[in-house]
Amino acid sequence: MEILKQIFNDFKIYDIHPSSEEHTDESCIGRWYERNALHSDAINFIKNYQFPKEFFENYSIHIYPQYAKFFFENPYCFGKIQKFSIFCLLFKENPEKFVEIFENKKEIFGENYQIDIPKDLNFPVIDTSKYSSIVQEFYCKHIIEYILKTAKRLAPWKSLNENHLCSIIENILESNLPDKILEKYVFDLETILENFNSITLRQIITPKSENFFLRYPTLIITILKNNLKYLATNNKLNYKDLFAKLPEEVIDFIEKEYDYYKFKNKKFSYFFYFLYGNPNLSYKKHPNVYTRTILEAIKIQMFTYKNSCINVPEEIVNNLTPEEAYAIVVNAKNIQGFYINLPIKKLIEKASIHVIAYPEYLEELRNAIKYYKQIEMPNNPKKAKILFYEYCLNKVKNKHKHISYLLKEIYKDFSPKNRQAAIALIGKVITEKDFEFNDKYALQHQIANLKKEELCKFDEIYNIYKDIILKVYEEVYNGNNY
Repeated sequence: MEILKQIFNDFKIYDIHPSSEEHTDESCIGRWYERNALHSDAINFIKNYQFPKEFFENYSIHIYPQYAKFFFENPYCFGKIQKFSIFCLLFKENPEKFVEIFENKKEIFGENYQIDIPKDLNFPVIDTSKYSSIVQEFYCKHIIEYILKTAKRLAPWKSLNENHLCSIIENILESNLPDKILEKYVFDLETILENFNSITLRQIITPKSENFFLRYPTLIITILKNNLKYLATNNKLNYKDLFAKLPEEVIDFIEKEYDYYKFKNKKFSYFFYFLYGNPNLSYKKHPNVYTRTILEAIKIQMFTYKNSCINVPEEIVNNLTPEEAYAIVVNAKNIQGFYINLPIKKLIEKASIHVIAYPEYLEELRNAIKYYKQIEMPNNPKKAKILFYEYCLNKVKNKHKHISYLLKEIYKDFSPKNRQAAIALIGKVITEKDFEFNDKYALQHQIANLKKEELCKFDEIYNIYKDIILKVYEEVYNGNNY
């Protein structure tokens, strides 16, 4: 302690706010730095002060950001740098200068830094693209790699949780490292992820890190391999965008391991359902996954991807059991032609095998066949109502939000063809109770619901004037979307 007293007594001469300290220790010197951080005479004093070797070999002063700048005036001023948090703080303060000091004054740096878990796992982020390659390499070697080494040591003992790992990954990504450097850390992250066996994908793959995981699909596969509960979550919609972008390698893995990893389990329904929006899903390469996706899409009928219609090839019928074909025919009738285009004739053929074995289902199959014949007509009340709502939506999209404008447009477009049709449709707009026709978002939602409704539920007005609605829609918007 004598050396600390000697240093502190020297410091007192330049103390802008002198204070009496009963006991002299490292904290006394730290408080002096804090008091005099803005005092130019004190800064010049430290710059030229000769710290005894005994000081920087045996003592370590705790540092706060407000007086870290003293280090760059005289690197010996804080004694031995032994804590990882201090090392990182000083590096972030002035990366270029810190690297220069580190290379030239190794004697003030410890060999094995004390790391405070979990606080120090949230290491400081710098935008490496703004610095030289020397700084970039230093940052990787002495900070990122030290953190990953620590994480690999902690993970098997469950001392590293998913929040720590998310923070590590996000900080690495925010550092703007080149892809060739990021690739070096994929194996380390795989090694760490292998120790997590009760997490969901979204606990690790956050919005900030999603693109990184999609770029390196082996990381996603590692999570899937080690987690039977990766879909045990109530927030199923959180997976929508992720599953629509899963790389082909991930879908290849699921196809290959479809039986082994118990993907047939019902709890994975949403997993397969959201895959219907993924362009990497192939009925030829992934017959098991594709078939399950179609079955779940028809069962759940929560179509979340805009302007998407699933076109199912005939070949997929060969992968279905007669019972599955029957279930599709019976359950898909309301969405056929709107959300999905199924090879109905082939499906009915296979579904017939099921009703031969179970005659009690024959009547329901007959009713479904009649329904498909009706819905396949060139025009029907369901299509007519949807077209009319699309017509209204296109009108209100043009920022004419007053209902009076829409009513005038309906009369102008429909009355030349059939005045009674114009009056009847205006009446439907005025008397509609569920929503306002001048609200485009309400209209979009209503159209989405109409596409899933049964044909028999549609108002007679749309049956009477279905041909008029089709003609007007074609004339006004140059084509029929249905």
